[in-house]
Amino acid sequence: MFGLSLSVYIIVYNQFKSIIMELKGGSDMNNKLYTFFYWLGRILSLAILIILLMFSFDVFEIEDTFINLAFGFLIHNIPMLILLISIIVGWKKEWIPSITFFLASMFLLILLWVNKGFLYTRFVLPIVIPGIIISILYFISWKYKNKQSTR
Repeated sequence: MFGLSLSVYIIVYNQFKSIIMELKGGSDMNNKLYTFFYWLGRILSLAILIILLMFSFDVFEIEDTFINLAFGFLIHNIPMLILLISIIVGWKKEWIPSITFFLASMFLLILLWVNKGFLYTRFVLPIVIPGIIISILYFISWKYKNKQSTR
């Protein structure tokens, strides 16, 4: 399963490879395209964090003490907090969120596949696919920044 996911990541990267080659030139249009990828990755990553935060509010549906509810809310938000730290640290170092979002997406997919079976993985695809796309956007941003700094 991990090999399949990694091959999908490589295939999608090869599709974006032509975009990276276009970014190599350094014209005004390339800078606009870089700016688009730069902000799209960050906006989508913040949007996915908001969605993960909304999922954690299901803790408050059960009747329990405030301490237990607060602890459950904190436990539900650990993945979101890890991704948030990754975004904050990686605002200028784009390779960090690229790796973090890819690994988090693959971890979620593999975890569900091992525990529930392959048929249940379709339920997490609305979270996994945007995570991989965000990872690719950060990767493209990082590659372009490295190309510009070597010039």
